[in-house]
Amino acid sequence: MKKVLFLSIMLLLNCFVLFSQNSEYFKGRGYYGYAFNKDFFVFMSIENQKERYTPTKQDIKLCEEILRRDIDELISSLNLSTSISSKTLKKYARQYVGFKNKDGDIIIRVYMLDKRDYTKAELSKDIISVYDGGESFWKIFVNITKKNLYKLEINGLG
Repeated sequence: MKKVLFLSIMLLLNCFVLFSQNSEYFKGRGYYGYAFNKDFFVFMSIENQKERYTPTKQDIKLCEEILRRDIDELISSLNLSTSISSKTLKKYARQYVGFKNKDGDIIIRVYMLDKRDYTKAELSKDIISVYDGGESFWKIFVNITKKNLYKLEINGLG
C-alpha cells in the first residue's frame, strides 16, 4: 500500500512539473534567454494575429542572426541616438514570445533586459515588463518568415 501511495504521489508530482514548464532556456554565441510556450498567457497581441506560437531552437537562432545583422541599420533609419547596437547585444538577456499572423508569418517579440538586473530564475518565470529604465530594457519584433526587424521600443528614463 505504501508503495502504491508513493508511486501515485511521484507520478502526480512528475505531471505537475512537466505541465508547469512555461519557458525553455536557449543559449547561443553571445546570447541567452527563455522562449515562452504558446499556452503561456501574455497580455499582448500583434497586428493581424492568428494565434500564439512556441518558438523552436531554429527560430531563436534565426531571430538572433536577424537581430545582429539588422539592428544597426534599423536604429540608423529611425535616426535614434542610442548605445544599442549589434556590438552591445551581448549585454542583454532575452525573453522570446512567439506569434503567427494571418499570413502564416512567424513573429517573435524579443524582450531585451540588462543581464545584471535579473537572474535566470526570474527570466524563466514570467514576462518582465519595465516602464522606465532607458536602454536597460527594450523590445523588438522579428519576423522570422520575412527575415526583418520592426517596431523597436526603447524605454524612457523615469
